[in-house]
Amino acid sequence: MPEVSLSTEVQFLKGCGPDRGELLKKLNIRTVEDLLWHLPRDILDFSHISSPKDLQADTLSTVRGVVCDIDAKQLAHGRTLTAVLI
Repeated sequence: MPEVSLSTEVQFLKGCGPDRGELLKKLNIRTVEDLLWHLPRDILDFSHISSPKDLQADTLSTVRGVVCDIDAKQLAHGRTLTAVLI
């Protein structure tokens, strides 16, 4: 196995390759060091679980319940909008 340093280009990492390397370049990630310094912009805490009756609009929450119905709608550009009834 070849030696990897901080200046090694990400495309030469095992499991990466040239295609993924090109995708990472779009995020300005070219080397192992760039990859290590690419930190998450948000840290989300999903440990507090709310009941469905306590949910508020425009607030990110974690909820636990029984799924009664699922409806999916195809949107433009291959995206899907999914609605779940709990």
